Amino acid sequence: MGYFANGTEGEYYQNEYCYGCIHWKEDDRGLGCPVWDLHLLHNAEKEYKADLDMFIPREGVFNKQCVMYLKQGYGYNKDQLKLELE
Repeated sequence: MGYFANGTEGEYYQNEYCYGCIHWKEDDRGLGCPVWDLHLLHNAEKEYKADLDMFIPREGVFNKQCVMYLKQGYGYNKDQLKLELE
């Protein structure tokens, strides 16, 4: 799972990928997506690290693109995803 040394680094990653992804939600329950929520809840727990590495892979000291990332406007949007999941 991605490692972020501080909040600024995490915010940079979110600006680069999360905020433009169809999985990112902003509603009355809060902000985020399942991958980001897993990161916040379990990244510090070593027993989950191997399983979580598949979502935000790392290359050396750099976080790579989330494997769930689907950019809005490239044939997908949040309304279509919601309909597909119902």
